[in-house]
Amino acid sequence: MKMKNWLYLPFIMACCSSSVVAATYYLNGNVSGYYTGENPKVCQIAINATGNANYKNQWHFSGSSSICSTAKAAFYLNHSVGVTVNVNGGANDSNNIVSIVIKDPTINITWPPYHKR
Repeated sequence: MKMKNWLYLPFIMACCSSSVVAATYYLNGNVSGYYTGENPKVCQIAINATGNANYKNQWHFSGSSSICSTAKAAFYLNHSVGVTVNVNGGANDSNNIVSIVIKDPTINITWPPYHKR
C-alpha cells in the first residue's frame, strides 16, 4: 500500500513547484543608471547599492510611472533611494522594482509611533 503513495510524488512536486512565492530583496543607494524608451511608464533602473554586491549597478525593471519618475528625479538630484525588488523567474529577465522611497541618507526617518526609535 505504501508503494502506491510514492507514485504520486512526481505529480505533487510538479504541481507545488510552480506555486513558490517569489523572493524579495531590498537595495539602498544612489540611482546609477536610468533608462526609458518610447513608453515613459516603463523604465530600467540601476542602484549603486551599498551592502549588496550581487545586485549593485544591475538593471532592474519597473512598469510603474510613479516609480520611474521618482527614480529619474533621484538620478538627476543624486539622492539616495531605497527600493523593494521582486525576483523574476526568468534567467534573462530583469527583477521588478515594486516600491521606491527617495530619502536623505544623513537623516534617520522613522515610522509611528514617533516617540519610539
